[in-house]
Amino acid sequence: MDYPKSQAGVALLNGKFTDGNPLLGIPASRDPASWANQVTDELLAVIQAAGIEPSEEQSDQLLEAIVAIANGVAPVATQAEALVTDEAEANNTKRMTPLRVLQAIKARLINATEVVVGMLRVGTQAEVEAGSLDNVAVTPKKLRQGFSCLLAVNGYIALPTWLGGLIANWGYADITTNSTGGTTTVTLAHAYPTEHWGAVGNYKRNAIASDSFPVNTFPTSLSTLTVSLDASTGSGTPTGAQQAFYISLGK
Repeated sequence: MDYPKSQAGVALLNGKFTDGNPLLGIPASRDPASWANQVTDELLAVIQAAGIEPSEEQSDQLLEAIVAIANGVAPVATQAEALVTDEAEANNTKRMTPLRVLQAIKARLINATEVVVGMLRVGTQAEVEAGSLDNVAVTPKKLRQGFSCLLAVNGYIALPTWLGGLIANWGYADITTNSTGGTTTVTLAHAYPTEHWGAVGNYKRNAIASDSFPVNTFPTSLSTLTVSLDASTGSGTPTGAQQAFYISLGK
């Protein structure tokens, strides 16, 4: 359908209807019967195609017809159709309204298990440390919470809080000795937040024969320990810089 073509008795301006302008000698348009009939037939065809009886008393029948035809071509899926889980049985022609989409999503929001794909919320740090829940997820951040390490000659490993927060320090203590031994205070690579339980040590021999250097270790604070080399029971004790290896535990 188009604007009526230029013909006798039909005033058009640039191919479109015009109100005319008497001052410029432009006449107003007059609808030809053929064009008016064509427009009417076009509108009636849409209304009748939707199965609606045309009525001069209604002014919204064209809109009603368009909606009805659209629903007939692509109807809205029912709730049952929206909740189908088997892809082979799912309808691929009907429309999904926002309500149907929401219903479909909510129906699939189930808790995940070892055998069911689903949804898990992220557990809190307290829940991770308690270790009793089996229906929450653990993020890398919470899994690592409290874990750190220094893998060096003088180093440490601090386990995460959900593994009890155990901390182990190790290293070498340099001790200046005389004929009866010597003592030194060591600053640990990682301080203990709450408890320093104790330490053990072992003398590092430097090709010394017939010597016995008992090593005594004991905590002096949460970040230090004392290492002693007692040479009183040894013979031929060397003096000067000596070393002892220690391991310390706490939390």
